[in-house]
Amino acid sequence: SLQEAVATLQYARTINGGKPEARLVLNGVDGRTTISRELRDAAPKLGLRVAKSHVRRLAAFPDAVQQGTVVTRGGSWARKAKHDIHQLCDELMGDRVARLRPNISKTTTKRAANE
Repeated sequence: SLQEAVATLQYARTINGGKPEARLVLNGVDGRTTISRELRDAAPKLGLRVAKSHVRRLAAFPDAVQQGTVVTRGGSWARKAKHDIHQLCDELMGDRVARLRPNISKTTTKRAANE
């Protein structure tokens, strides 16, 4: 549960001098639902930063499992899911991850986000 994760994080911070920095990643969200908005709004009250990027609930994720792969290796059927994962990794790990994907253009990722 979220409360257990927060308690574990707080404990880790007490023994590690305030670290680790943490962000709540909203996974499997549908931005139109009340629960997604409530989670996003409640996190700061629990002392958590919310990642700007989130992973939407998309059919590509279970499809990838059925195909024995991951969405980042998928074709056009996984474009939106791949975009969500790349955006999240870029946000959390910055340039360290972006350098690994030199053939992905910003135009491509923006287009995928809007589809």
